[in-house]
Amino acid sequence: MALLALLWGAIGWSGASWSDASIVVQAVGTLTAVFVGGGFAFYRLQILRTFHPHLTITHEVSHRFIGGSYTHVALTAHLQNTSRVVVSLRRGVVTLDQVSPIDDQDIVRLYDSLGDTRGAGDIPWPTLERFNREWEEGDLIVEPGETYPEPYEFLIPREVRTVIAYTYYEDTVLTKQRGKEIGWHALTTYDILEE
Repeated sequence: MALLALLWGAIGWSGASWSDASIVVQAVGTLTAVFVGGGFAFYRLQILRTFHPHLTITHEVSHRFIGGSYTHVALTAHLQNTSRVVVSLRRGVVTLDQVSPIDDQDIVRLYDSLGDTRGAGDIPWPTLERFNREWEEGDLIVEPGETYPEPYEFLIPREVRTVIAYTYYEDTVLTKQRGKEIGWHALTTYDILEE
């Protein structure tokens, strides 16, 4: 506003006509409004979201039988930074859940436990193993465009035929900003076939 008043005064002192001055002031005011509105929209509406971290997680799962009673399951979570900013991870969760075999009574119990959220929630499969991961600040950093492999190993009973590998990594920046836990996750169903 002060800029417009200063411009208006300068034009008045230069001897230009008031109609010419009003055209110049209108053009400057329009340009200022466009830049201020664009800056506000970019910041507030997060257009292009280039300043937020984003992680794409993919799983690589394999297995091998050990002895007569156990199966070794190897899971590698590939954490790919698909944003233009550094992703710094502090917390994560990795679970391996059993899908099959499971008896009919347990299946009915699992299905009934969903209640009214059928189709909207996750089925609480029996958890075979769970890792809660924590890193110090700066220990796990994924630069833009890089992929970081996070390997995990599990020993499970040989009779298990199908598992679900689930990984979750918390976005500490957005969790602090919004006051609720926000992060990236991936889920892979894997069949353990006989050799």
